[in-house]
Amino acid sequence: MGLIGRVRLILAIWAAKVTYLSCRAVGSKGTSKPGQIARAIYPGILPALARQVARGTAVTTGTNGKTATNNLLASILRAAGHRVICNGSGANMPNGIVWAYVGAAGPFGGLRADFACLEVDEGALGLIAGQVRPTLFIVTNVLPDQTDRYAGPDKVYAMVAAELRRHGGAFTILNADDPVSSAMGAAGDAAYYSVAAGGGKTAEGRDPEPIAGPTADPMAGPIAVPAGSSGAAAPSLRLGDPPPYCKLCGGVLGFTDVRLGWVGDYACASCGYANPEAEMVAEGAVSSGGSSSFGIRHRRGGSAKGSGGGAPDMGAPDGARGGEVSRRVSLGLRGPHNVYNALAAALAASKMGITLEAAADGLSAYAASGDRVEAVRVGPMEVAVLMGKNPASVGSAMEAMAGDARPKDALLAVNDDVRDGRDVSWLWDSGFVRLAELGVESVVVSGSRAHDLNLRLLHALGGKVATLVRPDPREAVRELASRAGPGRGSYVIANYTANALLRDVMRRMGAPKSRVKTAAIENDVDGAAESREARDPIAAGPSGGRVRSPAAGDADPAAKDALTIYCLYPSYLGAYGDKGNVECLVRRVRDLGMEARVVAYEGCGPLSLADADIAFIGDSYEGSAAEAHGKLSQHADALRGFVESSGAMLAVGFGLRMLGTGMTLSGDAADGLGILGLRSEAADKRRHGYASAHASIGGRGFTLVGYENASARTYMDGHGNGGLPRSAGGGPKPMGHANVPGACAPLAKVGRGYGNNGEDGLEGVVYKGLIGTNLHGPVLAYNPELSDFLIGMAVRRRHGKGIAPRTALDAASEKARQTVIMRIGRRYGTMVGNRGRP
Repeated sequence: MGLIGRVRLILAIWAAKVTYLSCRAVGSKGTSKPGQIARAIYPGILPALARQVARGTAVTTGTNGKTATNNLLASILRAAGHRVICNGSGANMPNGIVWAYVGAAGPFGGLRADFACLEVDEGALGLIAGQVRPTLFIVTNVLPDQTDRYAGPDKVYAMVAAELRRHGGAFTILNADDPVSSAMGAAGDAAYYSVAAGGGKTAEGRDPEPIAGPTADPMAGPIAVPAGSSGAAAPSLRLGDPPPYCKLCGGVLGFTDVRLGWVGDYACASCGYANPEAEMVAEGAVSSGGSSSFGIRHRRGGSAKGSGGGAPDMGAPDGARGGEVSRRVSLGLRGPHNVYNALAAALAASKMGITLEAAADGLSAYAASGDRVEAVRVGPMEVAVLMGKNPASVGSAMEAMAGDARPKDALLAVNDDVRDGRDVSWLWDSGFVRLAELGVESVVVSGSRAHDLNLRLLHALGGKVATLVRPDPREAVRELASRAGPGRGSYVIANYTANALLRDVMRRMGAPKSRVKTAAIENDVDGAAESREARDPIAAGPSGGRVRSPAAGDADPAAKDALTIYCLYPSYLGAYGDKGNVECLVRRVRDLGMEARVVAYEGCGPLSLADADIAFIGDSYEGSAAEAHGKLSQHADALRGFVESSGAMLAVGFGLRMLGTGMTLSGDAADGLGILGLRSEAADKRRHGYASAHASIGGRGFTLVGYENASARTYMDGHGNGGLPRSAGGGPKPMGHANVPGACAPLAKVGRGYGNNGEDGLEGVVYKGLIGTNLHGPVLAYNPELSDFLIGMAVRRRHGKGIAPRTALDAASEKARQTVIMRIGRRYGTMVGNRGRP
């Protein structure tokens, strides 16, 4: 480093430290701004400081568990007597990581550290890893999260796997139970960790609560495993949850156990890829109160698949070659997800020269940082604050609540700051119905997307739990405090910025002024007396599908008004919260006084829609599009017959494009089903953000809203380029269909957003009883007019009569819709490739 570089380094360090003190003086954490200042003064500050770390750098990335895993590893290393740099507050973007180094540096740029432990956001991994040159990577898991940033888990996998290949000299720690991230170690040095299935009993003597288990959703139940796959159906995969696909061959994965999201025991039907052999395994987990206890079995000496002695030379522990050791661990964190986090940290520590005995001591000494899990006292009330930022973390938070047998009150909050992710469709993939089963008696709903969350809870809980909307965080905390009392538990589940804001509000508040409970409940929703049996799991049904059984004691559905909803291939087609469309239909059908049945069709044989009243085809992530195309292509005639007979159908995203005459699939031109006169092609950029359009359907005009998240353009015959997109060779691809496709009409005229293609100003299609749209959210939650059209078409076709379209959920839907409209009015979201539209 030259003289000028040394001067800039010193100036950057002093400026950052002064900025940090200023931020702290005004009540800010000061984890981002100081790093930003330092980078502006000396852009090369991170590699300059990272080179001074003596023994190695561990980088932790993945969807869930980064903060806890990184902090647990730092705790282990510090307990062993090492000096450690760690961005322990969860500031995992470049500015926060730079501050972790600058904060530990001396005034003249000197740095004394044995190890650096860095939590790094998946999107920033390429930049950070290139500058700090890790000796070890930890990948916790790859699950759906922040789809506005990443589109889906396929993109996250590609980003992280590319960085592992780029830094081939670094060792990798992988979760053997995650079929996505575990595949990253197939071609390199890696060690795996795993939690044994059925890991013991809780302190209360019961089986551990499944995360997002079979009763975690009104649509819950086993999903039929497609023919030819291995393994039994996973009981905790909910309707619409798209499981991952084998990253080695693209085959279908069968699950025999699911423990977190799609983390569990799996096997590929095509190539046989299954959980790799784990070097470190957790067994006999027991959770009680706010802590966990479990055994760790370590097969030392690189027995794991792919871990052939290539660990970084950071000081091997005594006796690390050969043999097996075990140790019981006590951890001050509750829940199976934290067992995974602790296991990843312990295995990484073993590669950094720490014995299992020392690692267990470090885990036992760990004290939570307060950024993800914290107990906060507000007057006489103690509140457990948990993170809920995606479906997996919501399930983990509820698992943490499961060990508390007291009656409970909860505060749920969702913000949509850029750090949280603009798209909140993940709420519809989260099993909030479990709140009622956990003894929660009231829920206060808060945050900038309070009305969206409230709408989700009304569908999930059906009035079984009192919900009150308090968007202002101070009012929400006061409401929660007014319900607290001896023998009651109080919980907060919130995403990133809402979590931090609520903790700050609670710390600043004293005892509440009033402890009088609110008498009136804001949500007057019919259905509070709905029986628990009305949420029976989906049972074996016709056409290779699964049918949701009628509630016990109900009359025969054939003897009353009943509608059957077919959800086609939910394991492949349920991205971006689209599963919620089926839930919205079920709840609305019931509110109209009819019985609803759901068939989750996963079969490979002939499809019969003779008993179907409404069919739903959802969107897909990139990794499942080819498989979904192959499945749906088998049923072109059945689907065409249903549509032409005015059957009610909702097709979203990929489902809409599939109904056309042609589309782009994995960069190549492919045939659609030829049912509609439209074609689709790949766009140069993905567009995402909220959109609105002026729609009129069934004689009702309304503002159609939803979230766009796609990288395709769709054209209808007679609009734009005449429905003939360019093929890979540059010219139009022949239709290849004997049947003349239906001439569909546009669903709406775009007001704000992208629509079908960003050129003709049109959104979606309508053809007979079919609605196709590019909007997520799910679209039916925000636009009940669409639900009424579909249900009305189905009722007239099946029963020959009309329906009364208004239900008790309409007011909540309208408030959520107005939230979206307000966001759009502020030019909210990112319309990538929008050609001039905001």
